[in-house]
Amino acid sequence: MSQTKYAVIGGIALVVVFGFIFFSTNNVGSITSNTVIDVPKQPIHWHPILEIIIDGKNIEIPENIGIGSVHDPVHTHDNTGTIHMEFERPTAKQMVLGYFFKVWGKKFSKECIFDYCTDKGTLRMTVNGRDNNDFEGYPMKDGDQIVIEYQSLS
Repeated sequence: MSQTKYAVIGGIALVVVFGFIFFSTNNVGSITSNTVIDVPKQPIHWHPILEIIIDGKNIEIPENIGIGSVHDPVHTHDNTGTIHMEFERPTAKQMVLGYFFKVWGKKFSKECIFDYCTDKGTLRMTVNGRDNNDFEGYPMKDGDQIVIEYQSLS
């Protein structure tokens, strides 16, 4: 085998090793949940629906969140609020609502939605019509109707 072939094989091996390290250490951050996450053992294709209301105004959830050169398993196709969860092997950290916000590049926690925080208003989340306090740690399920509402104090 020539030195060029060894260099190519070595380069491919390095890419695989660094890719594995990156993806195995890429976590959601401080997303925690009080709920035990029951991770399905089989592939899933789920569609929770997200609605965000700030001071009485519906906020559009853009199309193609998570769609790009790398297709994230949690993404949108349109601006209807439908979140697509398409996994061959789901993991707990990718199934929580906070992961979607991380993919979107937006702030969301029990204290803040975007730049709207509880020091200047109230933040409430309901899932299927019931109050839910898991916020970013909520494990999404197929068909969930998730509503996040922020209301300014003034």
